[in-house]
This record gives sequence, C-alpha cells and structure tokens, in this order.
Amino acid sequence: MAAFLHRIPLPALATAAEDATRSKDDDRPSSDNDCSNSCDELIQNDRLAALATELDETSDNSFCYHAIAIGDTVVGNLSSHSEGDDAVKRNDGDEADARSSEWQTSFDAPVLTVTSNTSGTIIASATATHVSLLKGHDGSIIATRQITRSGDDLTATSPGLVFVSSPSSSNNNQQQSTMKDVLVVVCPVQGGEWDKNNVIVISNIDGEALNSSDPQRFREGATNMSIDALCFDKNNSARDFIAATLIEGVFINDDAIRFFVAHKSGIISVYDYNVTIKQCTFVTDDLFNQIGMGTWKYEEQLGMSIDTNNSRGGPFLVLAASNKSAEATSIGWINVLDLSIAANYPISGPAGEKLLSLKPLRSNHPDECVVVAFSTKGTSSRKKRAESPKLFVLQSLLEKVGSGCSQILFTVQTDPNVRAVEICSPPAMYASEAYSFRFASKFDGATPNVYKEFIPSEQGKVGTVHYLLSAKNDFDDAQQIITEELATCSSDDDVISTPIHKSLVWLWRCRHILSTWNNDNGASSCDEFQQSLRQLTFGAATGDDQFTENMIAAAEFMLHWPEKSNNSGNIEPSSVSLHDIKSTLSILCSEMKKVIDVLRSSPKHSYLEELNRKINSRSRAIQGLEYVTTLDGSQVHLNDAYLAVDSIDGLLSILVSQAAFRSAERLQKSEYGTSLTPDSISSAALRIPLRSDSTKFLPWLCDSVIPSLHIGHPKLDYIRAWACKSADFYDEEGIFNGIESSIFLLKAVSNATTKLSVAMNSMSALPAQVVVAVDKNMHHRPSVLKVGIIRGRKIKQGRTFSAQRGGTAYASTSTQPPSCLDDLENIEHDCVEQKLNEANRLKRARELGMSKDCLTLSSYESKGDHYVVKELVKSALIRTSLDPSTSAMVVDGVKQFSKDVHVDFDHAVHQFSIELGNSRKDNIPHYLHDAKRLAQWCDSPSVMCLIVLSMLQKALVSIQRPPDLSQIAHSAIEAATDDCTKSELKEAARLLSIDYLVRKYCGNGAQEYFRVVRSNITIPVSCFAYSQIPSKLTSFRVISV
Repeated sequence: MAAFLHRIPLPALATAAEDATRSKDDDRPSSDNDCSNSCDELIQNDRLAALATELDETSDNSFCYHAIAIGDTVVGNLSSHSEGDDAVKRNDGDEADARSSEWQTSFDAPVLTVTSNTSGTIIASATATHVSLLKGHDGSIIATRQITRSGDDLTATSPGLVFVSSPSSSNNNQQQSTMKDVLVVVCPVQGGEWDKNNVIVISNIDGEALNSSDPQRFREGATNMSIDALCFDKNNSARDFIAATLIEGVFINDDAIRFFVAHKSGIISVYDYNVTIKQCTFVTDDLFNQIGMGTWKYEEQLGMSIDTNNSRGGPFLVLAASNKSAEATSIGWINVLDLSIAANYPISGPAGEKLLSLKPLRSNHPDECVVVAFSTKGTSSRKKRAESPKLFVLQSLLEKVGSGCSQILFTVQTDPNVRAVEICSPPAMYASEAYSFRFASKFDGATPNVYKEFIPSEQGKVGTVHYLLSAKNDFDDAQQIITEELATCSSDDDVISTPIHKSLVWLWRCRHILSTWNNDNGASSCDEFQQSLRQLTFGAATGDDQFTENMIAAAEFMLHWPEKSNNSGNIEPSSVSLHDIKSTLSILCSEMKKVIDVLRSSPKHSYLEELNRKINSRSRAIQGLEYVTTLDGSQVHLNDAYLAVDSIDGLLSILVSQAAFRSAERLQKSEYGTSLTPDSISSAALRIPLRSDSTKFLPWLCDSVIPSLHIGHPKLDYIRAWACKSADFYDEEGIFNGIESSIFLLKAVSNATTKLSVAMNSMSALPAQVVVAVDKNMHHRPSVLKVGIIRGRKIKQGRTFSAQRGGTAYASTSTQPPSCLDDLENIEHDCVEQKLNEANRLKRARELGMSKDCLTLSSYESKGDHYVVKELVKSALIRTSLDPSTSAMVVDGVKQFSKDVHVDFDHAVHQFSIELGNSRKDNIPHYLHDAKRLAQWCDSPSVMCLIVLSMLQKALVSIQRPPDLSQIAHSAIEAATDDCTKSELKEAARLLSIDYLVRKYCGNGAQEYFRVVRSNITIPVSCFAYSQIPSKLTSFRVISV
C-alpha cells in the first residue's frame, strides 16, 4: 500500500452560547472545592479580546496531535485514520473520515496557542492574556490563570506553551515515576522589557487524576499542582536579554529538567531546573559556542523541538540554525545530555527557498537514525510567483557524515493556493506509524485551514532501504525490498514522491566499491565498479530521470575520489594507485559518452557535457601525474593534494606548492604541458612555498616562467611582488643564508625581467615581415612602443624606480593578486629593484656592525637610510669604546656608507647626540664622554659646535661632577663660524668655569642652593662658603659677574 494523505475531519463549531450550556452540564467539581488559583474565573474584558483578535490576525491557529485551536474554540480528541476505511486510502485525502471529533470548548477570545502532554490527558490553551488547562477526554476547563496585567503594553507575540512530560512517558517505558508532567508558559513580553523573566512553570500535573470522575481524586490532582516563576540568573549567564522568546525542555533524571532557552539575540542558553527544590542552575551561556558553532544562530520562526524517539544516545534537541556570516541553514540534532552534535544536515535548496516548519519524527530504525519533517517555500519576485510549499521527510544516520548519510525519503507537494504549512509530530507514546505526521495547510483570505495526516503505510520501508544502504552496506536486501515490496507501492501520483529507486542501490554500490578500494585487489574492484556503473548507464539511456540523477551523483562522487572525507570508507591514499584512478576515470568517461549521445534532447544534456569535460580534465591530470612520477629524477610523494587534482593547470600548481620543481618543469615540457598557458604557469609560480630554497626553483622561474610573460603582464607584477615578500621572509626568519639568499633571489628575478625587456626590444626591432611571421606562431604581446623598456633610475615619490610600464596593462584572464599578496595595498612595478637596493644596503650595514635586531629587510623602507646611519653611529660608538685603535677605520666605513646612500653623516651624528642626551639624563658624565667622541668625528665645524654647546649646557645641570671640558670648549670656540654660536660657547664655558669653582670649594651639594646662571651669584656663593668651609676663605676669590 502506497503512502497517502488522510484529511482530518473537523465538526461544525458550536456557538459560544451552546458551549456555555454544555459547560454547565459538565461533570466537574463545584466551586466550593478547595482548588484556590486552579479554579480562577475567565476575565471578561472587551479591550483584551480586541487585542487578542489583532494578534490572531497576524498569526495562525495552533494545533497538536490531540487538539486544534480554531478561532476562539479548541477542538479535541482528533480522529486518526482507520486502515479499514476505504475512504482514506486515496492520496488526495478528499474523502473525509465519517468519524467526528469528540469535543470542543469555546473561549471569550481567540485561542492563539494549544498543546498537550504526551498522553493527551491534559490540553493547554492560551489566549492573549490567559492560560487554561483542559481535560483531555471531554475538554472541560480545569483551571485558568491570567498571565498579563493589561493589553496596552503587550508586544504582538503569542504566549508560548511547552509540555515537559514525566520521565516514564517520555522514555516510553513501563516504569512509573513519582514526577508528573510540567507545563512551561512563556508570557508575552510587556513594553519591550527583555531584561526581565517572563516564564511560568506549572508542575506536578497528574493527567489521570485530573481526568478522573472521582471528585476526591480530582481535588487531590488540582491541589498538588504548583505554579512558580522560572528565574534565569543574569549574573551567571551575563545575558543582555533575559526574557525568553522560546523554551524547550526534557527530563534528564527524575528530578531535573534541562531547559533550552532561546533569546531575542538569536542565541540559546541552557539551564537545569530541579522540580523538587524549585532551583535553576546555569549550564552554558551560548549553546552554539559550546558545540563549536559560534557564528550560528537559531531560526526563531521554526522554533525548537525535543526528539525522544531515539533509543540510543537521545534525547536530542532538534532545531534549524543559520550562519551569521553566510546565507546557509542547517538542521541539527544536539545531544541533550553532553551538548554535542549528533547529526547535521545542510539545507541546499534552490536560491530564495526558506524553511517554514520543522518537527522530529520516528524512524523504522531508532537505534541508528533520526528523522524530521520540514517544509519549504520559495520566495516570490516580480517575474516569478512563489511555488506552493513542499514537505520533506529526512532521515539521517547518527554520528556519521559524508555523502548519503542524510536522505530525503518523501516529498509532499501541497495545493497551489497554500501559502504556509505547519507540521505537528506525534507524541512519543502516540500509536502512529514511523514517518507519519500531521500538518495544517494555510490558505490566503477567508479559506479555512485544512488539516491532514501523512501516512507512509508500506512505503515507509524506504527508510529501511536507506538504512541498509548507508549504515549496513546490505545492497542485496535493499534491492529485494525495492523490487519486491516497494514495487507495488509506486504510483503516478504527483502529490507524494520518493527518490528511493532501484538505481539508488547501484549508486551506493559504486560509492561503496570506491570507498573500500584495496590496491591489492584493484582489478577486481575495477570490474565491480564497471558493472555497477553500467547498470546506471543502461537506465539513464532509457530516459529514466532517477537513473540519470543517480548516475550524475556517481560521476560527481568519482570526481573527488579518493579523499579521506568521502563517506564511511575513509580510505588512505596509499591504498589507491594512480593506475586504479586512471582506469576508473576511463570507464566513467566511456559510460558518460554513451549517455550524452542518447540524451541530446534532455534538459540535463548541457550539465552532462560539462560534467564529462571535468572528468576528462581530471583523467588527463592523473595521466600527467603518473608521467612525472615515473621518470628518473626527483620523485613526488603522493598525498591527498595530488590525488584531488582536477586539471593539468591544477597539477602544475600542486607540484609547485609541494616544492617538486623538477617534476613541474618536466610536466611543462611534456605533451601534457602543451595545454598550459602563460597565465596558468605564472599562477602556479605564485604558489612556491616561502620556505623553499631559492636555488631549487630559480632555474625554473627565471628560465621558464618569466620568459613566457611580457613587460606589463599583471602576473609578472605579482611574481615580482612575491619575490620581494620571499626576500623579506628569508631575512626575517634567517633561513638558508638570510640576506644573502634574499639578494640572490631578487637579483635573479631582476635580471630575468631585464632579459625579457631586451628580448621584447629586439623583437620590435626586427623587419616587419619577420615580426609578422613570429606573431603567427607566438602568443601576442604588445610591442615595446606600448609597454616601454627599462629606462634606468628614476625618482618617484621618494623611491627609486627602474622599470616603468608605458602603456595599458595586458588583459590577463585573472588580474586578482594571489592570497599570499592580499596584505599588499599596492604592487610597485619596480619593487624588485628597490628591494634589491635595500637588501644590498642592509647587508653592508650589518657588515659595518649594525645588528639584525635593529632592522630587517621588511622594515627597511619604513625606517629609511637616515635611521640606518644613526644605528651605525651608535654601533661605532660601542665598538670604538671597546677597541679605540679601530676608531678611524670604523668611522671611515660609516662615513663612506653615508655618502653612498646620500645621507649627511654629520647631521646623523648630531641627531644621535640629541637622542643620546635625552636617554642619559641620570648619567650626564657618561653622556659627555660619548658626546665628546661624537664631536670629534664631525667634519662640519658648525655641527661640532652644536654638539659641544649641548655638552656644556648639560654639564651645568649635572648632579655628578662633569669631566674637564675646557679643551674641547676652546676648540669649538676657535672653530665656530658665526658670532652667535661663538658667543653662546663662550658664555657656556664661563659659567662652567664658575660651576667648577663652586663644586671644588663647596661640593656638589651647592647645586641645590644656587645656580650659576643667577646674576647675583656672588652673595650666595660667599655666604655658603663662609658657613660651610670658613677655614678656606683665605684662598677664596670672589669673581665679579
């Protein structure tokens, strides 16, 4: 029997007056029973009812397996299909079941939310302002509670109701638990108060007692219920938004419920709530961070669900999450206990398609598989009307990833006028078939919702087929089920379809053969692969869409084989030989050609041709790889990078990235290299590893790659920029010979560029007829008149340029810089010559004594030559202090370097002396000692005078007694070239002589009492000398100032 849709019949709704009369006749406890808050009256408020109506217009009626909310009425005890009823066996579901719903209860305002516990004994419903508990067997109201204060400050959200069933009912076992059901109420947020708790917990709900006809037992069940506020600790969670938008929970033991709390910000926090002591414990602030998916957020419109159907490793939290940084959505199963990802299915539907609803279902194999039903709908545009929603039943293997671990089992097409679909999954204890579910089709306008139930019937064995293929590799049993049991279930119906087809077995055989390939038995595996592929070819050649789809899937799988990430085989590359890959690709090419020749009028023909082109390209790449690994010389070690090659261009890039330069050169010169273009060759050169020895790759780079380009080619600019970055890396890391390797690399690239320019000049100078002959057989290049030649040194914006482009750049197939150059804002066309000049200078500076810690090649440009000369002066000062005999040689070397780099040596010495003085304020005598030598090194009298003047001034304020500076002061005064400087030197020398007398007769302490710069210095000097050292006054002379 094939799967079908059963339409759930609904009765004519009773009026409010009729329902009120019926409610009075109910066999319920009188008002004098001690039920306290459990028996509050419904509040009649026209303003609140109007608000509820407004909310109802913006939302859709809620329903669960045991009840449906329609307007202001709750309809309960919904009938399920009867397999003996012929009327419900039709797929369209138009024939209604003769049975009617057993009860209906009306309220004074529209019912926005309805739910039930697992057993269906208690129904919970909510209007905009109140929550009510109803008996499951007759719909009579047990209790009503107001959840909002007023209607003025409510946001346009419906209350949330979630039942957390007791452990015994949730786990579907016979062991009785003392803990009863719990109802969680998420109240609408008032006035945007997202920083306050909005959750109420009604615990200890005994459905059997509350449905009892015994008044005493009912009274006990009502009084045992308790209502508490569920508080989330803001200090522990550090959450900006405490108020919950959605909650799901499940018992993790007899006393504790694990709650998953969704917040407005799109994250989910986790808490454990002890029902006995009424205490909430923080578990994690962000569930997605906990499971390693910090960039994801949950889809609020789809909600969350708890899947308790799995018998191993469950329960699971089922939700849909989207990536914040990319438009991608996934359905995920998260283990409730250890908060790990148990399964994941990325949604890869058409562009613009969005999820509408998501619910967990039961599987035929709950120990290995999880199942969900979800619905999607395309978005509309000006040119295209949105397609009606579709429903899918998806089965995934637990704790497995790869091709085929998730499979769509059924697709249900809804009515063209349906605008949305809401899915409801059966409770854990509900007697329903695996993969069955109910859904509400919602129409535009006044058309009422249509409620249907999907019944898989015998066709539910498609889930078993997927399980056998993906988990057990049992192809024979799967083939038997498809050909013998499911063959009678197939129909031409356009409403329900399944991709489970006999061709799927052959697809899985192909995958299994490739995923478990053994090199020792390659010939046998190759024969089995060919047989399975031919079965797909025969079916596809007949025009069967399923055969064609699965053959395409087999070809796509083969394109990426072998890889460790493919399927459950996880084969190692060493178990597959290049000969095996080449043989299987050859078989695939042959079979693909047969299908393409037959399906020329098929819509898939163009895609098949493109796929065949990729297969041929990969086949040729594998042949080229086999060629370069069998020749004498360097051998390449095969790994995943090589085995994943898909073209000759890609093979060359991989060889270069693996530093197999000799193999790359052999490939380029072989018959397989004839398809390589200058663009592809130069692109491969940009993948040379930075840690490669330049002596290994420069012969290939300079003799093969650069000559294939021309001056002005963008890839030439990138190669030259890459050479500069590699030179920086050599020097910074100190690998190979450091700066020597940098110079060697830069010089080789510069020379190769020069040769290329000269060759282009020679070509343009040939007679016209010769040039024409060459152009017919060579790649077109602009003439030298367009691109220019090496023009010598030229200064531009403070930098030295030696090669400028004189025309429009060559239109390369790819002008984007490679990833290794992403950090370069601009690529200078003469960067190699500039970098080479800097490298030579840096090498020379280090030979003169500058340490590597002071400057590297990468920072030379930003520091500048002036900085280098100052560092050399500093180094010379240190070296000459250790060995004064080398002073002349060291200083002469620095002076010659300064002259060569066009830096004023004396100016650099003066700048360094200033920096030296600022850094040695606490040790002025040491500074004076070094500054004296700096002044002696200067060739310029004016600079020498400035340094000496600074020395004299600092000596005056020195705490320590300065050395005798009279001789150098006299020399500076004699060498001064202008009167102003000479006057300042004389004054400083005179004051220093006074300072000398003060320190001699009064000691350094006199500096704290007076300064020699004061005009009336005679009096304090005399007073201080008289009080401190009167015995020496006979030798003291007052100096007139």
